[in-house]
Amino acid sequence: MAPDTIRAVTEIRQEFYRRFADLMAVPVSINSEKAYGSTPSKVSWVDEQNHSNYICVYAHLAPDMLFPDRPLILRLAVNNGMEYMAAKSMSRTRAGLMRKIKVNVTLLPEEILAFLPWLSTLVSCSTSDFHQTLTEPPYPLSIENSAGLCHQAWTKRALMRFSQHLRHCEAISR
Repeated sequence: MAPDTIRAVTEIRQEFYRRFADLMAVPVSINSEKAYGSTPSKVSWVDEQNHSNYICVYAHLAPDMLFPDRPLILRLAVNNGMEYMAAKSMSRTRAGLMRKIKVNVTLLPEEILAFLPWLSTLVSCSTSDFHQTLTEPPYPLSIENSAGLCHQAWTKRALMRFSQHLRHCEAISR
C-alpha cells in the first residue's frame, strides 16, 4: 500500500474505533498496531454474556505503487479471522466463549462511520431479540453466507466499485 493510503486507513480506523467505544455499554479495549505489517489493530470487548468479541478494520483493496488507480475498499471483520482457526482446536466449552456473530462488511471509506450505530446494535443484541432489535443498515447490503462460517456483506457501492475495478483489470490484460 502507498504511504498516503496507509495513513488514510490508519486515521479512518482510529476514528471508527474511538466512536465505536463511545457507543458501547461495556468496557472496550483498543489495540493499536506497532507497525503496519505487525498484528493489526482491533477493538475488543467482553459482552454481557461473557463472550469475547472484536472488530478489525483493514484495507480489502487499496492503491499501491504498482496500481495507483485501485480503489480503496475497506473491510470490517467482526469476530472473524485467526480466532476461527484457534476455535477449531478448542473444546466446545471454550469455543462457546467466542461470540456467535461473525461477519465481514466490505464498504467504502466514506460509508464506514455511518455503520457505527448499526454495528454496535448488531454486536450488542442477544440472539433472542436479534430480529426485533436490528435496524436497517445505513447503506444497502448484499449479504451471502459462506458455508455457515461467516456472513459476507458488501455495500452496493463497494461491490460496484470492486466490479468496475475488475472489469478495468480484465480490459487491460487483453
